[in-house]
Amino acid sequence: MPTPKQFDVTPAVFISHGSPTVAIEHGPYQDALAVFGRRVQPDAIVVISAHSSSSSAISISGAERYRAVHDFGGFPRSLYELTYSPPGSPALAKRVLSLLDEQGWAAELSADNGLDHGVWVPLRVMYPEGTIPVVPLSVPPHFNPQQLYQLGQTLAPLRSESVMVLGSGGIVHNLRMFRGGPPEQPVASWAKEFDDWFELRLEEHDVASLLRYEALGPHSTLAVPTFDHFAPVFPVLGAAAACSHVETIFEGFHYGSISMRSFAIT
Repeated sequence: MPTPKQFDVTPAVFISHGSPTVAIEHGPYQDALAVFGRRVQPDAIVVISAHSSSSSAISISGAERYRAVHDFGGFPRSLYELTYSPPGSPALAKRVLSLLDEQGWAAELSADNGLDHGVWVPLRVMYPEGTIPVVPLSVPPHFNPQQLYQLGQTLAPLRSESVMVLGSGGIVHNLRMFRGGPPEQPVASWAKEFDDWFELRLEEHDVASLLRYEALGPHSTLAVPTFDHFAPVFPVLGAAAACSHVETIFEGFHYGSISMRSFAIT
C-alpha cells in the first residue's frame, strides 16, 4: 500500500463523479481514485457537490454522522444496497462558519445528515473505510464563477489545517447527449476539445480564462449546458489560488461525452 504523502498544505481536489454506477463498476477511473485516496489522507473533508444547493445562504452541515442518499432512479438494485456513513465534524462546521462570517458571507449551520451521490459515490471509492470526517457545503445556485472562486479563497486556510477542500461535479457533463451502452466509447470531438482546453488553462493556472469559460471555451454550450456540474471547479481553484502544481488524478471519458477528469492542486 502506498505511504500517505505529506504536504505543507492539503491538496484542493476536484473529482468528476460521473454516473452513480461508478460505485459498482471497476476500471481505471476507480483504480486511480483509490490510489489517490490511499496516498492522500486528510484529517477532514469539506465538500461542495453539484447535486446540493441552498436557497439564499451557504448551508454548512454540522451533523455528527451521515447516510448515503440514493437520489437517482432506474439503476441496478445493487446500487441501492450500498451504504456510506462517514462521521461529520460539528467543530469543523463551526470553523467554516466562522471563516465565512469573517468575510461577510451569508452562511448558516444545518443538521442535514444526507449525502447526495455526488459526495458519497466518489468518497466511497477514495476512502471506502468511511472514517474521515466530512462537512458538506450547499451553495446558492445563483452564485457565479467569480463568487465561487472567492468562496474557495475564503476556505483556503483550512488546507493548512489538514482539511481537504473537495469539489464534485464534471468538466463536461451533458446528459442530453448521453449515449447508452458501455462506458468505454469513442469520444465526441466537441467534448474532447472543451476538456483539452480546460486542461491547458488549468495547467497554466489561467484562472482568468476559466472564469470566462462561456465566452472562451470551445463548444461551451454543449460541454456545460447547465452550470451545476461545472460550478464546483471554482471553489477548488479559489482554495488553491496560491498554488500552481496540478496533479492529474484521472483523465478520460465515459459514454463518449462525460469527462471524468479529476485533479488535485498543491
